[in-house]
Order: sequence, then structure tokens, then C-alpha cells
Amino acid sequence: MSRKTARPIKMWINGRIFTVPEPPKRLKQAQDCVMNEEELEHLDITQELNRYSAKIKLPKWYHPRLSKISDLSSTLAPDDTIVVENDDKASLAKALGRLHSTVTQLRLKSAPLQFTCIPCTHPTIQKSFLYLRSQLLSMQDEIPGLDASIFMSHLKLHVTIDVYSLFDEVERAEAVKALEEYRPTLEELLQRTGPMSLDIGTLDCMNSNLKNVNVLYANARFRDESPQVTLQAVVDGIAEHFYQRGLARKDPRSIKLHMTVLNSKYRKSCKGKWTRHGVDATKILERFKDFHFGQCSFDAVHLSHMSLRGSDGFYEPLAVMRLSTD
Repeated sequence: MSRKTARPIKMWINGRIFTVPEPPKRLKQAQDCVMNEEELEHLDITQELNRYSAKIKLPKWYHPRLSKISDLSSTLAPDDTIVVENDDKASLAKALGRLHSTVTQLRLKSAPLQFTCIPCTHPTIQKSFLYLRSQLLSMQDEIPGLDASIFMSHLKLHVTIDVYSLFDEVERAEAVKALEEYRPTLEELLQRTGPMSLDIGTLDCMNSNLKNVNVLYANARFRDESPQVTLQAVVDGIAEHFYQRGLARKDPRSIKLHMTVLNSKYRKSCKGKWTRHGVDATKILERFKDFHFGQCSFDAVHLSHMSLRGSDGFYEPLAVMRLSTD
């Protein structure tokens, strides 16, 4: 799919999915969004003494951030709901649209907290990864910017699908529900194809300047991939499902399939502080461009915390959708 035409953001708020035009870069521009009649029907709007009001339940993470924006016509009620008020219904619709646009922008600007992925932790892939890591570190003097701290852990290897900002248990539960809802689609595919495996191999980087690479990754595809069944289509389908459910941070089209090998954002300085600068990957790709890691079964999709580690060393899951062809 092309990115030439930007799609609106879909936002799941308190059990409803609202459509918000692509959020503006600056919060003060958020008033351009106006809620339509269909969306207003899903809200609990009350009228008292010619004053219209609506209540919206949002995660507490938003409350202090919204309170700093003076023109949202909103207040925080004792029951932790956001109350929006105005003199007429049209003005209320505009104020609610401004609030939704602002919430969407706040979510977009926040650091992602969770992600969906396909684990690539088969022992063969882990062993290959550790071998490549040792080979590259043995060439450290020839590779400016290379450091042991920027490599992924072999226990966390995965193909990323998409990332999310889910701020409370209600939003997280909705994401778990969305993942489970997609199970029939994937299991129907596996019933047609039989068991499928991911093939991980050939190195590439996210930017074209090989002398300043922040992310080095391995490509991923299905073993014996056909035009009718591709890993790209499967990953895009999962990401699109979360987008339509109002849980994606932004339009997820054209996801770059990759298993991260190293990322300069993990770099630690000699004083233990995090610092970011790239790697000269010229010699890495000259020597290891065609490196093959191995294969792993496509038998699960994880929804995981980005910053928590499970007992197996992989990211701690919110939910694991294990797939069956039975």
C-alpha cells in the first residue's frame, strides 16, 4: 500500500472507535477536528440549563497533560472522567473533536510501551546470532562505532509487527481482545498452507548512509514464500486489524519486516550513560551481507511489554496467541 494518501487516525476511547484526521504537529492546531453526528450519538451528552456536556473516560496518564492545555473546555470530574462543556451542541462537537485530536497527538508523541511481534528464538537462530556477534566484535577495530552494548540480546530476537501506547488496564485488555479476535484469520491461513516457518537471513540497514547506521537488521520471509502467501501480507494484516480497532499509534502501512541485530539507541558510554551515535556498517555488509541465521516456526504472535523481561529472557507478554492447524 502507498503512503501518498494519509489516512486518519482511529482512536479507541472508552469502548468506542473515533476517527481523527492526521493530528497536527502543534497542540494549538487541534481545534480543526470536529466530531460528526454519528460519533456524537455514541457519547453520553446531557443538557442542563442550556448547557451541553459530555463525559469521556481516559487513562490517568492523559489527565495532567490535558490540564496544561487551557482551550480544551474540559475539566476533571471526581470520578476521574473528563467533562467537556459548551453552550450549544455544535460548539460541544467542536470541543470534543479538539479533545480527541489532542489525545491522539499526545499518544503519538508518547514513547511506545507495548508491541506485537513474532519471536525468532529458535536455538539455531540464537546460535547464528551469537556467532555473528562474536565475529563482528573481533573486527571492532575495523568497524567505527561498534560496541557490545548495541547488540540485541539473543534471548529477545523477534520480527516486529507494530508498537502501541496503552496506558491503563482497560486499554491493555482491549489490545489483548483484539489480538485474540485475529486468531481465526491466521489459523484459517495455516489450515490452507500447513505449518509455516520464517526464514531469517541477509543483512541490511534502515538508512542509506552506511557510514552512520543506527539499526542493522536481518530480513525475514516465509520459507517457500509464494506471491499468494507472504510474511509481509500477514504482518500487514495484523497491524491493520489493530489500526481498525483504534489501538495503533499511527497509520501502520508499509511495515518494514526486520529482525534487529543491533541498534545504536542501546549504546552505553564508559560512564554507564545512554548515548546514541551510529556504526560504520561498510565492512559488516561487505563481509556478512548474505549471512543466514536459520528458520523458526510461525506458531505464535506475542503482544508484549517493551521494557519488561519474562522468565525466559524474552519480553514479558501481555498475551500470547499460539497458533494451531488442528
